[in-house]
Order: sequence, then structure tokens, then C-alpha cells
Amino acid sequence: MKQTNANTAEHHFFFAAALILLGTALLGFSRTLYLRPWFPERVAASPPEAIFLWHGAACSAWLLLLTAQTWLTSNNALRSHRRLGWLAVIVIPLVALTGWLAMRTGATRPGGFVGVPIKPEHFLIVPLGDLVFVVVLTTLGFLARRTPAAHKRFMLLGTLPMMDAAIFRWPFDFASGNPPIEALAKLVSNSDLVLLLYLLPLLAWDWLRLGRIHPVTGWSSLALVSYVLLRMPLGETEAWQFLARILLGT
Repeated sequence: MKQTNANTAEHHFFFAAALILLGTALLGFSRTLYLRPWFPERVAASPPEAIFLWHGAACSAWLLLLTAQTWLTSNNALRSHRRLGWLAVIVIPLVALTGWLAMRTGATRPGGFVGVPIKPEHFLIVPLGDLVFVVVLTTLGFLARRTPAAHKRFMLLGTLPMMDAAIFRWPFDFASGNPPIEALAKLVSNSDLVLLLYLLPLLAWDWLRLGRIHPVTGWSSLALVSYVLLRMPLGETEAWQFLARILLGT
């Protein structure tokens, strides 16, 4: 009975986490994607190419799928959960394909990425790194679907990098700003710090429920923190920018 209650509580936790990620995306992209007609001034400052809308649609489809899947498990509809889960085989490749095309479009257009004051070869490490995390962790999650504890953690943590761009676009001044500490500001923005804070509830949940940090949570969190802290300094290196030019064909 205790194990059943623990499983139910965990299902509810992951459903709530999925709702928070969905809400994060809605808040960040409401003015440039979901509610575009009501914010014409924001649309004018957004990338004009249609591929960015297609990428937003693919990411939105994934967030809706994740929310639906966690809702199904929280209601013990496991058969429906397994059937619906096969949509991931379609949605994640669409996220990857549209993401790559959007990155290439942003990096090779005159002026580079919209609203980004650094050169495209430098900044490319951010969207590309986010996309790699999404694809790798969600793929591992799909492969681990017969191991529920690992599966759900991979899927949740694999979705988290999608929030990077959404948090930066929150309609609050601090979201697009930098930390007041100069050394820290060279590594991360305020939106990066908020993104890393999203790891804390899962870390706390593991510790309180399992008495330890689940290996998927621990290693994935360590990788994500390391990536966020090191990506901007790495992007400044000539080695990375040489690689970026090869990837972009420029």
C-alpha cells in the first residue's frame, strides 16, 4: 500500500512538473508565437522566417505530449500512455530537424541571430547545445521506457533545455539581464540561472522520496550545469568557432 501511494505521489509530481514547463513556454513565447496577433510590436522584433514558427510548433507539440503522458500516468492509464508514447518517435525528430534549420537560418542571415549582439559562430553553441541535450536525453528516455524511474526523469530533464529560450523571453526585465557579479555575468545570464533552478525540485524530490539522488537526475543535472556554465567561454574559442563555420558551411 505504501509503495502504491509513493508511486501515485511520484506520478502527480511529474505531471505538475510538466505543467510548469508548459506554463514556462506559454509565458515566454506568448507574445511572439501563441498570441502573436495581440503583440504586433513584438512580432516585428522576431525572426521573420517561417521555420521559427515551425520549430515553435514542434516544441509545443512535444510539451503537450509530455503533459498528456504525465497526466495519463497520474491517472493510471498506462496502456494509453504506452500507445501515445510512440508519437515521440515523430515529434522529437521534428524538433531536431526544425531546430537545426532554424539555427542555420539565424546564424547565416545578414546580422546573425535576432537580438543577439555576439557573432553567430559564438552564439551557435547555445541553441545547438540545447538541441543536443533535448535529443540525447529524450532518446535515452525512450530507450529506457521499460524502466519507469529512469524513463520519466530522462523525459523531464530532456525537455528542460527547451525552456532556455522561453525564460529569456519572459516579459520581465531581469530575465534578459545579467547577474550583478561581473565574474558570474561572463558565464551566465539571469535566464541561465533560472533554468538551473528548475533542477532543484527534482533533486529535492529524489532526496526526500528515495533517500538519494537518482543516477539519471544526478548525471543529467551535472551535465546540464557544466554545459550552461562553460558554453559561453567555450564559444569564444577559435576551435569552437572553426567547428561552427564547418557546421554552417561558411
